[in-house]
Amino acid sequence: MDELREIYQDALEAQEAGDHAEALRLHQHFYDYAAKQERNLHRFGRYALHHWKELGDFYPPALAALQALREREAALLLDGETMVAIADGSSEPRFPVIVDINHLLEDERATYELFQQFQAKLPEQAAQSFRYAAGAIVVCGDFQLASGYLPEPMAAIEEEAEYLNRLFREMAADTSAPSVMRLMADTLNYADTTLLQWQVLTGLGKEEKAREYAEKAEALLERPSLRQAIRREFAAPGSLLAESVQRQEAFWLRDET
Repeated sequence: MDELREIYQDALEAQEAGDHAEALRLHQHFYDYAAKQERNLHRFGRYALHHWKELGDFYPPALAALQALREREAALLLDGETMVAIADGSSEPRFPVIVDINHLLEDERATYELFQQFQAKLPEQAAQSFRYAAGAIVVCGDFQLASGYLPEPMAAIEEEAEYLNRLFREMAADTSAPSVMRLMADTLNYADTTLLQWQVLTGLGKEEKAREYAEKAEALLERPSLRQAIRREFAAPGSLLAESVQRQEAFWLRDET
């Protein structure tokens, strides 16, 4: 894993040094090779794409290459290759990678339109991938489409809150980096779910139910820090994701002891 990690670190060093062509080559190599060797690296590779996008902000060939990667992955998806094969024998869904790239490119409509195509060609697989496209669908204002995939909000939130509360009761004493990241990820999932339900209810004109739902989503959480996190996410959507990305990168690039 150290060798694979070095590819990413070398990409960042080349980018910092102004060797843009070399940085792009290494970003592509990391995505096409290293991120397909182990499941954890593939998942981290999704977070690492933001550095590729940063390179593209001042080096046009990098931006073009990222856009080309998106088109390649979308074509494979619609051809039925919905999973990415990993060398360790595992596999990961392809759709989330495309969603991540579109988000970096600030092109949520591309995700919305791709999901519609996905839904038309492979409805069962699209339904399994809805959660990745949900934000883009809401941004594009298709609240009816989103509501068709969501469970009844009031009943679902009780189950989701109990799961998060139980997880924190069981794991809060473990301050190791993997445990902290696990708790962060599940908190983020809860925040994403509650925010999405609230947005859909509001978009459908159900303002009173949306208000009741938001209050319940916060009140059901046992820990004050969790309630504050959810309140913060409603006030500034995306804040928890930004913190999660920073923690993921810091852990993966940590020095071995």
